[in-house]
Amino acid sequence: MRTLINFLSYWVLALSTSYFLAFHFGWGLYGLWGGMLIGVSFQASAFTVTLMAFTDWAQEASNARCRSLVSSTSGPMGESCVEGEGDV
Repeated sequence: MRTLINFLSYWVLALSTSYFLAFHFGWGLYGLWGGMLIGVSFQASAFTVTLMAFTDWAQEASNARCRSLVSSTSGPMGESCVEGEGDV
């Protein structure tokens, strides 16, 4: 998903917008920067929407609560309280 967002942001949206603003509308360097600004804005928005949509916030809160207990690797009874801890 991240690769697709980056591809669409830079190669499709930013590059084509920069080209049209700079050369077809005659904005020059301002058009190039304007196109990049539009691409980066789209990228930030898409990453925010993706983060909000695909994150299990209840599980993340449980993980944070568990990590804040006795230590970062074990729960109060010594067992690991986060499944798949250490997996990336």
